[in-house]
Amino acid sequence: MKHFGTEDDPLLNSQTYEKLHYGHPLKDWIVLGTLTGVTILLIIILAAVLPAYSGPHPCMHNAQTLVARVQRGDTSKAQDRIKMLINRFGARPAGQDQLEKAIDWIVTEMRHDNLTAHLDPVVVPHWVRGAEEGRATVGNYTRKVRVLGLTGTVSGQVNGTLVVVTAYDNLTKALVDGKIVLFNNPWVDEFVAEDFYRRGPTEAAKLGARGVLFRSPSPFSMANLHGGAVRYIAGVPHIPCATITADDAASFYWLYQHHQAVNFTLDLQNKVFKNVTSHNILTQVEGRSKSSEVVVIGAYIDSLDVGTGVQDGLSGFIMGWEALRVMRYHGIIPARTVRLVGWTGHETGGQGAMAYANTYSGQTVIALEANRGSSMVTGLKTSLLGHGGVERAVADVAELVKIIENAGHLQEVTTRGTRSGLVPLMEHGVPSASFKTVDGDTKFLWYSRSEADTGSTLHQGDLAHAGGIMAAYAFCLADTHEHLGRG
Repeated sequence: MKHFGTEDDPLLNSQTYEKLHYGHPLKDWIVLGTLTGVTILLIIILAAVLPAYSGPHPCMHNAQTLVARVQRGDTSKAQDRIKMLINRFGARPAGQDQLEKAIDWIVTEMRHDNLTAHLDPVVVPHWVRGAEEGRATVGNYTRKVRVLGLTGTVSGQVNGTLVVVTAYDNLTKALVDGKIVLFNNPWVDEFVAEDFYRRGPTEAAKLGARGVLFRSPSPFSMANLHGGAVRYIAGVPHIPCATITADDAASFYWLYQHHQAVNFTLDLQNKVFKNVTSHNILTQVEGRSKSSEVVVIGAYIDSLDVGTGVQDGLSGFIMGWEALRVMRYHGIIPARTVRLVGWTGHETGGQGAMAYANTYSGQTVIALEANRGSSMVTGLKTSLLGHGGVERAVADVAELVKIIENAGHLQEVTTRGTRSGLVPLMEHGVPSASFKTVDGDTKFLWYSRSEADTGSTLHQGDLAHAGGIMAAYAFCLADTHEHLGRG
């Protein structure tokens, strides 16, 4: 019996047999080429995709450990230290003894943490607030008005009719010459408000104003007086400058709109002395392998002479201090050096931040500023667009922090609103970012630079919780493989 497809089939010659058993040679090459092409394509795709799924980021374990240890309330020193600073030393105006005594105490405590503190001298103005008084007369009625002179304002008593404006465009010589100008600019944000502090005295003085008042800058009024620093320009008369409450500003604006003349007396008895030496505080944890590259956490250590600056700077410094203490104590050391800087002279013009940038910008690969209060950290406001590896690293770290926090809190990176302490470093080309906080654009601004910025604004656990997230950002950026240099 014959079987088709076997050698005893006469219809099946050797060529036919070879095709049936092995296929056509040309077809084999096509199949082999196709398989090879598909394999190469898969390798290319996997090479691009797999890194995102290659397991936890190298910094993840250490960052999680660091966050957990910083956030442990029973071992954290943050709460006790901030309470000691505000209750023992009170307000810490730059140029005055209380700030320098507080700095000396911080240095001693850092040594107890096995952290070496370095002090850099910084020349700052020495301005001391004296008696301040405001009086408003409408018709036969005179009342006292609470005023707060801007830091650095000249002293003196001036009297004149009140002119209320909401923008620089409203100013004319005919309107303001010999008058006192009240800038009742609507609240937009703190940057617009600060611009009025900076430009207002000069613009008004050029046109002959005798003095300047400002609506206290805050999105929500609790009858607080919020201070700030005056900016005078050489060649333009220096005139007395003060804030009044938002409530008083609204009252005077209503009277002005209804053609009710208000005569105002502003009496500031402040004193300006010779410049003195204050200090920036620097402490750091040396990096394992890239110690010459420095990741900075910066915050202000001085305050206005009203309130104690708990939210406006001090809490950020304390949280950064706790992060470094835990890194050192538990040996959780990143590749790069992490440095905490306490800048002095913020409320007198930012002298400490400028001094740091002039000396250390070359070794600072990225600067993070903690100056938005003690509430929960939700991400960064940054100037990193166009900084390549730095931009990628920050975005990656934001995602990591979200994972570390079990996706409980939004971690986002935005490009508006880096704080003034970072400006000198940014001008030197250093990538910079400010920590965003839950209350950073709301409640923080209710308290900052006012009498209400005290220990009562702290909530249990805020320092430890926010400090843990700050620590994760600093550690992972210091440990990233991404290039963090400029260019």
